Amino acid sequence: MPEHLFYLSLGSNLGHRCKFLEEAINLIKESGQIRIKAVSPVYETEPVGFTDQDSFLNLAVAGESCLEPDELLNVLMEVESAVGKKAEFKNGPREIDIDILLYDDMIVESDKLLIPHPRLRSREFALRPLLSLDQGLNDPKTNVPYAEYLAEVQGSAGVSIRDDIDFRHLVSK
Repeated sequence: MPEHLFYLSLGSNLGHRCKFLEEAINLIKESGQIRIKAVSPVYETEPVGFTDQDSFLNLAVAGESCLEPDELLNVLMEVESAVGKKAEFKNGPREIDIDILLYDDMIVESDKLLIPHPRLRSREFALRPLLSLDQGLNDPKTNVPYAEYLAEVQGSAGVSIRDDIDFRHLVSK
């Protein structure tokens, strides 16, 4: 079966944020079905939507797998559950949140899954980590470079790199 390249966004704003991010990446790797190719720098970001909550730590992961998009989603939902995700309402605080941003150049539109992530183009906290992994990524729906979308939204929300946190050692060997 062919390997598929995908990009994930991971975020945490409750409790031990670094621990939750590291645990999620390790559980993704331990699934035995996913190889982590790269991990972005970590960014601290102000919350979006519901703003009366702590800031998030966000990062992006590039991975490879033979899993189809819905199968990948199922694995990621299991990882979220294992880490302890208990999000009580949309855009609320959470231990871990994992989103599939891109999957090859596919466009997926189902009841459970939308790829590319529908709000990726407008979210600096997702675009900056993603583009740190690959500056040449284009939106598969519009073929517009994501770097152009980042230029439009950059500075609109508090997003700053955290040089003191590094998860790049978690890349699969």
